[in-house]
Amino acid sequence: MVARLLVTLLLLAACDGAVPVDTGGDDPATDAVDAEVVDPERDSEGDSAGRDSGGRDSGDGGTGGDTSAPATLTNVGDRWIFRRDDTVLEIDPTRGARVARFTLGDVELLTDAAVNPTNWGATFWTSPQSAWGWPPIAALDTEPYTVTADGGTLVLTSGDAALGDTTIAVEKRVSLGPTAVTLAYTVRNVGDTPVSTAGWEVARVPTGGLTFFPAGASVASTMGSFPYTEQGGVVWFDGAAPRSGDAKLVADGTGGWLAHVADRVLFLERFADLAPAEQAPGEGEIELFATSDYVELENQGALTTIAPGEGVTHTVGWSAVPLPAEVHAGVGNAALVAFVERTLSEARAEGP
Repeated sequence: MVARLLVTLLLLAACDGAVPVDTGGDDPATDAVDAEVVDPERDSEGDSAGRDSGGRDSGDGGTGGDTSAPATLTNVGDRWIFRRDDTVLEIDPTRGARVARFTLGDVELLTDAAVNPTNWGATFWTSPQSAWGWPPIAALDTEPYTVTADGGTLVLTSGDAALGDTTIAVEKRVSLGPTAVTLAYTVRNVGDTPVSTAGWEVARVPTGGLTFFPAGASVASTMGSFPYTEQGGVVWFDGAAPRSGDAKLVADGTGGWLAHVADRVLFLERFADLAPAEQAPGEGEIELFATSDYVELENQGALTTIAPGEGVTHTVGWSAVPLPAEVHAGVGNAALVAFVERTLSEARAEGP
């Protein structure tokens, strides 16, 4: 009897040691990875393997936190492509290092060259425009940038360009985090004379969407008659409303954000909020330019005097999230503004 009991206890002990236990923790190696550079030949396989076919969960009225796979960065031909779940960001270094695509699922948020062969995608200028007139400085806007991949960050550097009495160059650092894209634009003075300038991001979106931002100290049409509405402390532009001719809006905002909704996807830009005195002369913290083919969403950084050998950085965050089913995309909708504020809070918790 004692012998049988001893055998039974030994068997139980052996079985207990052989059963693997899942503690529910994450793989430390996976946690440490924010982005990985992917071989183009493996890109399609790697993309599908880690993606949730259901896309983002918008049922709770937020972005849902970081439940996605790490971002990937892939070089395909001339372009560099970030992917994370159903978000895709594509950079074209040969064309002014523009953002050529920004998509959530099947929704393309930016225009391409088929809409306008010159003004498409998202680009970067210096402000004020009076310092260079038109067209934009080619080295910054249309000419090739050099490119390197620094881990999960893409670093793009322009050629030198004349600005006023000095020479500048622009560096763009682009990354895709758990909930947002970060674009850090640095203007460097590589000449011998100080220069006063500000960063200026310009993103072109298709017509027909709804654009809005919290009103600040001023808002004005500077070209044509821009059809905006100010309601509930928010400036609204209904891109689907009838209008005639090109028009431009220049404004001061509050809160440091500019939002655009198209096909029930929120495209949210966040940046440092400026006081009116910090804005470049004749310019605004937020500007909108509307044509019959596209709308420009523009934000600017603070006017800064840059000494030779120094630089100034304008950092912008982009988020693309689906609207919850209960949120209507309409002028004056407080629930839409509240959703933007929740999305903004989550994005700012991630980074700049």
